[in-house]
Amino acid sequence: MKYIKTYEADDFYQDPRDVVNSILIDDVKDICLELEDDGFIVSHHLAHGAIGIASYDQVVNSSDTVMCLCINMAGPGNSTKDFKYSEVGEVVERLKDYLGFKFLTTKVRINNTWYMLSRNNYIQIMKDHYLENTRIDRFSVNYIEIFYKL
Repeated sequence: MKYIKTYEADDFYQDPRDVVNSILIDDVKDICLELEDDGFIVSHHLAHGAIGIASYDQVVNSSDTVMCLCINMAGPGNSTKDFKYSEVGEVVERLKDYLGFKFLTTKVRINNTWYMLSRNNYIQIMKDHYLENTRIDRFSVNYIEIFYKL
């Protein structure tokens, strides 16, 4: 019979790691849906060049696949609009909890300067020739990047 196609067993095989990674990415996107409902732009992509990124307790090496989740708010033209970290902080914390040991780091951009966020949401700001730990809640940010391993 010409119209019946035959399949090999390999045609149905899917690497279990790919399935788990796909589920993880879908879950991360689902957690961020409420941000999109609130007018934020959420994008998700492979973080090329993330090798060597310092996280809180681990280092990324060449065998790791690192994803970057970007959160911003569109402004006039192609610009981004500032927003309070507290507007997205609850979702970011939920993502950190969900990702667990796969979570690497969070970076925020304030006035075109990038800062790495500590686990308890502090950034280091230079004040009168010394570094001061300051809670991120006090600042308006215009871009957030969350890095995690697959």
